[in-house]
Amino acid sequence: MSDNSVEIVQQIRLQFEALLARVQVSSGEPPSAYAMERRLVTDLLELGRLLLQCFFCSQHTVLEGVESVEVGGKQLPLHEQKRRSIRSVFGKITFTRGYYYEAKAKQGYHLLDARLNLPTGRTSDLLREWRSLLACYNAYRKTGKTLVSILRQQHSVRAIEDDIERDCNLAETFCEQRPVPDPSSEDSVLVVQADGKGVPLVGQKQGKERVRLGKGEKSGRKKEAIATAVYTIEPCIRTPQQVTDSLFKSAPSGQQNAPPDVQPVGEANTNKKRKRPSNKWLWATFKGKSAAIALAKKQAIGREGKHVSARVALTDGAAPLQYQMLKQLPAYTLILDVIHAIEYLWKAANGLYGEKSPKREAWVKERVLLMLSGKTQQIIDEFRKLATAPDCKKRASSALLSTAGYYERNLPYMRYDMYLEKGWPIGTGVIEGACRHLIKDRCELSGMRWTIPGAEALLHLRSIAENDDWEEFEAYRQERRKREVYGNVLKIERCTTIERAAIEAKKVAADCKAA
Repeated sequence: MSDNSVEIVQQIRLQFEALLARVQVSSGEPPSAYAMERRLVTDLLELGRLLLQCFFCSQHTVLEGVESVEVGGKQLPLHEQKRRSIRSVFGKITFTRGYYYEAKAKQGYHLLDARLNLPTGRTSDLLREWRSLLACYNAYRKTGKTLVSILRQQHSVRAIEDDIERDCNLAETFCEQRPVPDPSSEDSVLVVQADGKGVPLVGQKQGKERVRLGKGEKSGRKKEAIATAVYTIEPCIRTPQQVTDSLFKSAPSGQQNAPPDVQPVGEANTNKKRKRPSNKWLWATFKGKSAAIALAKKQAIGREGKHVSARVALTDGAAPLQYQMLKQLPAYTLILDVIHAIEYLWKAANGLYGEKSPKREAWVKERVLLMLSGKTQQIIDEFRKLATAPDCKKRASSALLSTAGYYERNLPYMRYDMYLEKGWPIGTGVIEGACRHLIKDRCELSGMRWTIPGAEALLHLRSIAENDDWEEFEAYRQERRKREVYGNVLKIERCTTIERAAIEAKKVAADCKAA
């Protein structure tokens, strides 16, 4: 490819004229619309490649008069012209740029790279962005096939993995400095939720492979990723009866499927639409519960303000997660997810009546209403009494005592009557959904196994995409490179062609005199 922008412009014009002639065909049988559209995509990609090539050549021409640059306090003279190739969305672009180098300083610099903030690797920023974004939602091999179909370019799984892993630490720093939402867009209840989800890891083969696993054995091992969510929500006052009815699908008409956390209640709220969480932020990491909650805490602190009237933390009954919530968010009211609490009632009902008994639903519903009315201690006492009755079977006794013990340990976090009266959320639906679509839907596709660094990097970028922060992250990545890699040029010395010839003549004269 020529480095002369004039020649490239001529090629562009010829190519464009050929495109016009192709779409204005008037004789013979025309191609199908699909065939024409596909051909135009191919031709436009080639036209884009020529245009981008022209851009690089013209920028190189602009810098032809630069004789030296001052980098980090050291003057680097023009040493030679070097060729460079970059793979763009249009195809491979090859161009020339000046290389500034001082042997004593052992330092080199490409001024055109700095001027255009070019990537240090071989892939353009836009192509890398598309590649990474596709990989957040699709298997790496499928991402490669998609790019082949659209851009007619082959992309290896290894190249896509490298893109993702290189951005892992950068994603964390971006998250920490992420701008907080405008207080005017926030609601009054600040909520933090956390939960864990296992991700299948690449396993080490030990000994001879077995044809069939034993009972309870699994083919691989998992590592728990901790997902966190921070958001604000508008209070929504409900009564225990209304939440119970909604859970058992016997609510009044029009409220059959309303979840317990956002169901409108009372005369003032009958025509009110359910309020969704505001400015929801999600994150997932393998660094453990403490690190995950610490990062969520930073996000929550940034969202404090006069608009916040209540602070709520929601988890399931996992004691280590509850411990971290209480330790790092002491000003928050910790609430046990009501759905997890109700699951224990179903286990107790199954122990008492069996899994197919029609008596179970009414029995569970009655105790759900007691629980939501702030009478969990009454349920605990009842279950302990039933479990010690002479006619209580061993299975039922075990289920009843297990539920009673679970409730007793979590009793401080089960004051649902107070939570409902204040309009606070009592379910972890937000984080349960995040564990499913943020982690499971991507990391547990058929046959997938992960290394921890690879899964960590993917979950970070996937979190950024789910938070609708992708464009801001890409701008942050480019700005950081511009500052850290290219931001140390202090002075550029230019000269004309005549001045350059005079400088060369002086150098030759000086050399002759010295000889």
